[in-house]
Amino acid sequence: MENYFDSVEFVSALSPLKEQFYKGNLDTNGDIIQYFVGIAIRYAQLISTTTTFTTEGLSKFLNQIATHLAYTGFSSGIRLTYDITWNQYVAKMLIDALLEQFKLTRKDMEYPEITSKLRRHILKNLKSKQYKYHAFNAACFSSIQQFGICPNVQLTSQDEIDNIYHIFEEHDLDDALGWRKVNCEGFVSYSETPAVSYYYGMSSPEWFCQMTGEATPYARQDVAYDRTAFKEGNYDKAKENLTTLMRLHAFTTSEEQVVLEFFDKNWNLYANQDILVAVIPEEGEIEELTDFWENMYQELRGQDTLEKVLLSCISDYNVDCQTKETIEVTHAIFLKLPRYNHFMKRFEEVDHMNLESEKSATFK
Repeated sequence: MENYFDSVEFVSALSPLKEQFYKGNLDTNGDIIQYFVGIAIRYAQLISTTTTFTTEGLSKFLNQIATHLAYTGFSSGIRLTYDITWNQYVAKMLIDALLEQFKLTRKDMEYPEITSKLRRHILKNLKSKQYKYHAFNAACFSSIQQFGICPNVQLTSQDEIDNIYHIFEEHDLDDALGWRKVNCEGFVSYSETPAVSYYYGMSSPEWFCQMTGEATPYARQDVAYDRTAFKEGNYDKAKENLTTLMRLHAFTTSEEQVVLEFFDKNWNLYANQDILVAVIPEEGEIEELTDFWENMYQELRGQDTLEKVLLSCISDYNVDCQTKETIEVTHAIFLKLPRYNHFMKRFEEVDHMNLESEKSATFK
């Protein structure tokens, strides 16, 4: 499923949410896309060791989730990842998908041996093997393939970044490159959940996304900054953001020139590139967790027992982790995620095709 998220199939699966997408903006719609990327990866991990895993089955699952979500009339800004009631519904749908893959029904779950088999499958696929997720700009792909995710390998040198940082710092704008100098330098970041992959991928590299519109200095309400300029690939708006910020803070002409040359160089390097996420399995499996979850399962009672186990397997993961060690990617799977503008353009095309099909069916 390396290219699934950048496909018409993925967009079509989310078509029930067209009203939300047309009303929304990059932030709200990006949250929706991010959410579906996260649960799609979880679905694939849950189902993938069965012999019948297909993207067709995945699309059917996502379409069911999208249809229910549209029916609820939710506000597109809702953080679905943390909504307990919603997650209980998704867990139920994941169990139904697993039953379908094993050609079982909920009636079969009345048999202890069937329930035990499903429970062990859930634990093996979602808990006994740990994953790291690292979303990044495709400009870094060759480097990551060659060196791994390494804190000492960067396309833009640390000296260049430090030089620009110090210019901003002289004008009390030490947060203009985000948190890089505070807690990111010398580290690489990763997550233990796929739920945030799209956000970090769109923002990669984060220091450049911050510098061109997302950093704290651009949060002023009295200046019309376009804070999503980098994510939308809008060169003119990103440059205007920088120029306005520098002039409001009385940068010298030579300082402006240095910053804008740096901006142009890195815009050409990073802007409008593909978004990728590396799904990196840990070596081996944590066998002792099976006994732990066995004991936990015995303490749970009620018809939603498997859903509770599943939710426990996909909850409470660390979103923002850092390490100074190189993360090896020998066994990683690289998934291509859609750039926001490309997704929305394709969504409109799919919606148009659906409307044309409906018209043709009406006149037959």
